[in-house]
Amino acid sequence: MNITILPTPGSYSLSLSLCLALLTSIAGSGQAEAQPAAPEPSAVGKVSVGVGGFVGIPLGDYGKAIDFGAGALVDVSYGLQQQTDLTARAGFIYLQTDSDSVSLSQIPIWFGARRYVGARSGGLFLQGELGFNRMEASVAAGDFGVSGSDSDTNLGVNLGAGIAKGKISAMAGLFVTDLDHASDSMLLGGTVGTSF
Repeated sequence: MNITILPTPGSYSLSLSLCLALLTSIAGSGQAEAQPAAPEPSAVGKVSVGVGGFVGIPLGDYGKAIDFGAGALVDVSYGLQQQTDLTARAGFIYLQTDSDSVSLSQIPIWFGARRYVGARSGGLFLQGELGFNRMEASVAAGDFGVSGSDSDTNLGVNLGAGIAKGKISAMAGLFVTDLDHASDSMLLGGTVGTSF
């Protein structure tokens, strides 16, 4: 004897409701996943001012003249594009020598651009600068009572990479203080600063 169980009209309605609910759930999750991330706040036209510190170690023959450089910089940046800032930095850098009677210093005025790699919020950037470095030197001869000073302004270039998070940024790179004598004026240095 064969027994056949026929579905009731109510079971069709229940199956159809379950299928519709499942399809709606799948479609809803697909739409949620397809929603784009919130766009980054625009940086175009924004100006920021900051201060920071510099430390550099001389390379090559420059190391025969100085031991290290350290100083402070004022930084101004302008958002040219979402991924690109124009930059300007100026300050004072003290150059330590082996001699107590020799004093060296540098007054940098640098102009350049900072390009963010990937999303600006990621913080990674490349930076290049071209500018003037005024070098000041003074010599005190001590026992002989003879002293003197001299200054010179040179064209220099800086190339580096760094990271910016919030109001803090850090950069490391190569700083050439005199392009005419690049091999004798290179510093491997870094800057750390904050913006207001």
